[in-house]
Amino acid sequence: MAKKKKGQPGKPKGTSAKGSTDGEKRPVDSEAEERPSDEGDEAEEATSKKADERAGKKGATSSPKDPSDEDASDEEASDEDASANGDATDSDADEDVRPVKAAKASAAKAGADKASAAKAADEDHTKGPVVGHEKLVGAPWALPLVKLDRAWTWFETRLLVTVLLSLVFFMVTWISLKGMSLPLESDSRSATAFRALFGIAVGGGLAQLGTRGRPEAQRNAITLAAILLGAGLAPLWRGKGVTYSEHVLNWLQEGSSLTMFGGLRGISTRLTILLALIGASLAASTGKHINIDVVLRFLSPGIRKLVFIISTVATLVVCVSASWGFFDYISIESFGAKKDASAGDKISQVSKEIGRDLFLWRKQAGLDVSAMFHVLGGGKWDDEGRMNGRSWNAFVEDGGYREHFPKEEVDKILAPQEALDDSRVAMIVVPGGTPRGLLMHALDLIWCWGLINIGLRFVLRMILVATGHASADPEPDEFEGVVPTDEETEAEAEAIARTNDEEAA
Repeated sequence: MAKKKKGQPGKPKGTSAKGSTDGEKRPVDSEAEERPSDEGDEAEEATSKKADERAGKKGATSSPKDPSDEDASDEEASDEDASANGDATDSDADEDVRPVKAAKASAAKAGADKASAAKAADEDHTKGPVVGHEKLVGAPWALPLVKLDRAWTWFETRLLVTVLLSLVFFMVTWISLKGMSLPLESDSRSATAFRALFGIAVGGGLAQLGTRGRPEAQRNAITLAAILLGAGLAPLWRGKGVTYSEHVLNWLQEGSSLTMFGGLRGISTRLTILLALIGASLAASTGKHINIDVVLRFLSPGIRKLVFIISTVATLVVCVSASWGFFDYISIESFGAKKDASAGDKISQVSKEIGRDLFLWRKQAGLDVSAMFHVLGGGKWDDEGRMNGRSWNAFVEDGGYREHFPKEEVDKILAPQEALDDSRVAMIVVPGGTPRGLLMHALDLIWCWGLINIGLRFVLRMILVATGHASADPEPDEFEGVVPTDEETEAEAEAIARTNDEEAA
């Protein structure tokens, strides 16, 4: 009987073929060949390795057959071999997908562990964030104070930005007008230096905007050339804009409502003070103010909280005392209050004087509207013809002066009959005083407001620390969760209520 070759066409699916070199049997994994390629390289390597191990075992255990028995048993061996190989192929296919199933199971387990850990973290987070050495678990009744603190911080942050931008604007305006208005006969070279800086800023900025999309080297070269050109042209236009800038500066400093604040420089000084006080308030709200904390670092959280409360009370006393000291001095020196007057009388005197000053400021702001177009058009703010005695008297009588000042004082500032047609400066007149720096006294009260505001922020933080919503840690900025968000506070309140219910049950 002719010997049948294994692996020839017509054999059942799953039969094996003899290798041409080592005679080892390798299973034909038709299912593995049809398996999608996205099962991964790891599954293919595992399949190949197992197939090699099975082939090696078969080669090691098989022994040479007797030639006389080979023909008689060839048909039976072929049938048995086909059946065995079919079973082996099915088993191999199951073993091939096991690494994939194991990988998927491992990934699913990892995802479940991650979800469980996240859930546990969320549950632990609702119990209160960890800050320093303590876990914050705040009292539910103090949650409105947490929201108040957050809203207060939101307002002060935006106020701080507004004051800072205003300060920069007034300082730049003042310096620019001073640099541009220096006369030609002046020995100072600051006017030329300012024009050079102005040319550098304008030239460099225009060059950067006009060379967008060009190569970097070419863009830098053009910008450098524009900067040099802007600086080099400064002496050529040294005399340009001197008169115009002088008129604008004189109006702002001497004939506008800014005059009542001390001009551009005076209002810049007050804005600087206000900026510092707002910054101190924000620092107090988060525990970042300057303090000596070497002792607090060695105390336990409970003792540290007690020491913090005591120091906050002392700080509040200092702030209130300093605020009243400033107010008492300003009321006497700037608003004419008597030294031996009561606190109520001093407050009433200051309120009355500030009301008058604000009335005069509103009247001057009305004159600024007409002066602005005149000055920006190239004229002088005190030009003759802008106002005469007749129009001034109408301005006083119809403006409400008699509602804020005694009759005899108003009569003194009116133009006499013989001067009704004479020119008059379009500037308010203060009965018994001068408009320059009139509102600087009111701005000095910024100190009183700032110190009281800082003291209140200390008190609010003290309550948040005492109720567990904030930490007395000397460096709270290194930790998260000092002031929790709205979602955290709500979850915290629910967790506390749930705990109380469980304990009650």
